[in-house]
Amino acid sequence: MLLNGEHIVNVGNNDQSNTNVPEYNKMIDQAKKMPLGDARNAMWAKLDELFMKNDAGWAPFMNRQWPKYVSPRLHGLVFNGNYFELFPSMYLSK
Repeated sequence: MLLNGEHIVNVGNNDQSNTNVPEYNKMIDQAKKMPLGDARNAMWAKLDELFMKNDAGWAPFMNRQWPKYVSPRLHGLVFNGNYFELFPSMYLSK
């Protein structure tokens, strides 16, 4: 999570706003350990609400849509929000 103050470093800092709220850091650590599912999604939603309401290190201004054109032959499609498709992992079957 980009707003986890436990990961602020001098070089290569992903937490560019230097947000460090110990209570939220604990919640982030807890959410990362939870299994995928509704409870984990609810925890992330709660964190989103808390950050935006109380301690926003930045403000979102858009939510872009990136259409994906796929086929049943396409395998290994991995989407990464920073790098988009990871082409080396993709391949076509016959």
